[in-house]
Amino acid sequence: MANVYLSAGTFITKLNGRDITLLDKYAPCFDCDGFEFMMYPEYYGRTDEVVKYTAKVLTPVFHADKTIGDLLSGGSEEEYAKALEMFDVNLCAAKNIGASKAVFHCWGIPDSDRRMTRIVEEIGALYERSKSSGIDMLVENCVCVNGSPLDHLETLAREISGIGLIVDVRCAQFHGELERTMNSFIWKKNVRHVHISDFAGSYMDWTKLRPILRPTYGTIDWDVVWNGLKNNGYDNTFTLESPTFLPGGRIVPSLANDSIRYIREHIASK
Repeated sequence: MANVYLSAGTFITKLNGRDITLLDKYAPCFDCDGFEFMMYPEYYGRTDEVVKYTAKVLTPVFHADKTIGDLLSGGSEEEYAKALEMFDVNLCAAKNIGASKAVFHCWGIPDSDRRMTRIVEEIGALYERSKSSGIDMLVENCVCVNGSPLDHLETLAREISGIGLIVDVRCAQFHGELERTMNSFIWKKNVRHVHISDFAGSYMDWTKLRPILRPTYGTIDWDVVWNGLKNNGYDNTFTLESPTFLPGGRIVPSLANDSIRYIREHIASK
């Protein structure tokens, strides 16, 4: 059965000061197969501390700092140089914590995918840098202002041989392209990870992006997801991304464990 991980960002948040020690403290409380470590700006310059606490738990997936995507979207040479610098730091951190996959947002605020032709070229350069690190670079279908995340992933799959992709079902639902995403050719060679959470808004309803919902608590047609995965023969990894804390910040592991159980039941029946 495919492994189901939990995003560290579901319980290490602004509400608790993004306290890295919580990863080690709460790891035994979750019924996951490991964790997807979330890189925050607060962790730069604290790599030794990050490695210390992540080394105590299994962290096969590293989620790179989303700021990298913001910088790639900007367009200036200075922003691109900074993105390259941060990219290398994130790759190094991923390797040091023992991850084999690294998730990247390659466009972001405020310009999003406005310069997509140039961004595709830049992603190609980043992918070449990632090869020597031993880390599998995965580009996510994160939400866009100007175009379709699926169109962008399909362009990457066509133009960059071997590029890894990750499908976030919530982002696909946000753009009204969940069914089209599940039927895309990208599953054949490129999709190597899936993010699981729900969404309850209408098409591109930015007001509904937060809070992130647990699977089955929104409007996603989960039959489309599970049947799509089965039809595509997908047997790779998953990460649950829905929060596992109550308003005010109290961490409640059962919230995640219930969802992890739900995911396992459905991937076992594929």
